[in-house]
Amino acid sequence: MSQPKIRMYVKKPCPYCDRAEALFKSRGLQFEKIDLTDQIDELLRLKDHYGHATVPMILINDEFIGGYTDLVAALEAGKLQL
Repeated sequence: MSQPKIRMYVKKPCPYCDRAEALFKSRGLQFEKIDLTDQIDELLRLKDHYGHATVPMILINDEFIGGYTDLVAALEAGKLQL
């Protein structure tokens, strides 16, 4: 299986962002982390675009997954292979 393209939008502080990052690292996965702490306009635009009110906002292979709890739920349900 090839390495998935993982992109994660975060802001600080964010314990769920930290948990998602730790999960990816524990699986040896590379990911792009985009910190929007000082880019509130872009953060608001992405929240509106994805219809997701919190961070992290995680995309895998350009598909919006959701936040950390959505990621874990998809993995546990077998809907996502990483």
